[in-house]
Amino acid sequence: MNRNEYFSLMSEKNTLINLISKTPDDFQFKLEKMSLNSRLEEVENKLKRVDKDFLHFPSKLQVTFRGAPVLGTTGISSNFGTIAIKALTDAINCILKSLNVGKSENANLMITDIAKGSFGFVLEDIGNQSFSLLPEDDKSSNIAINKFQEILGFASNSDSSELIENIIELDLNSINKIKDFVEILDKNKAVCAINFNEHSFSFQNNNQVKTALSHLDIAKKSDIDETLNVMFLGVLPNKRKCEFKLVGDDNVYVASIDKKIKDPELINKHLNSYVNASFKTSQIEDRPKKYLLLELPCSW
Repeated sequence: MNRNEYFSLMSEKNTLINLISKTPDDFQFKLEKMSLNSRLEEVENKLKRVDKDFLHFPSKLQVTFRGAPVLGTTGISSNFGTIAIKALTDAINCILKSLNVGKSENANLMITDIAKGSFGFVLEDIGNQSFSLLPEDDKSSNIAINKFQEILGFASNSDSSELIENIIELDLNSINKIKDFVEILDKNKAVCAINFNEHSFSFQNNNQVKTALSHLDIAKKSDIDETLNVMFLGVLPNKRKCEFKLVGDDNVYVASIDKKIKDPELINKHLNSYVNASFKTSQIEDRPKKYLLLELPCSW
């Protein structure tokens, strides 16, 4: 039984309970009620036999390597394999902490199998074994792994603008840890492919590794938390973006909205007047500043 089948049975159980409660006890409804109770008993027996571990069975992260440290599909240098996997898990955990400010959650990644195709490993997050109905893509560790893949993809692209746009929500330590992983690949003349859920990323050659390393090196940014006097012009809540002007400045700026702000649409009720709001400003070299709205004005 897979997750979808389990949730289908749970839905059927709730429907049956509701129907039984609404079915009169009158004689003419006796057969109908018996049939509903019989089906409910059948569904409940199926649910009792379910090993609920499969509901939170961790998604598999597959990492394979090619290049100098790898002997085809036969084996991999133990020294390289050890440091590469450690660097990868360190980067994912730093991203996880960066995206979940104030929480000390870790992705407890464990090697559970060998991955062939070139040579590599299958890892699973066995850290949280509590029963959860969260879709796979909503789990914090999965979001961090997907973010790791995205950043590698943006970094390996010849244009670094998307990388700059997408690292604003990460702290400098996370960026450095991602760079450490790429640096290990570069020093060992290796490339990698990362597959997770329906997401995948791969370095096609060593030149892409060097490009990513170069872009991550310039991505050392300055982060400042500051209170700015701004006039909000509007918000796109689904994209979690807002437009604003700074006092004494006619330019229009765009800010991302921090995930801890639960109701960004509130901004649209307070437009066209200046207020003090908390932002994180990030800047890479002489490029334009990027803004992250950290908190809504306390006067709202």
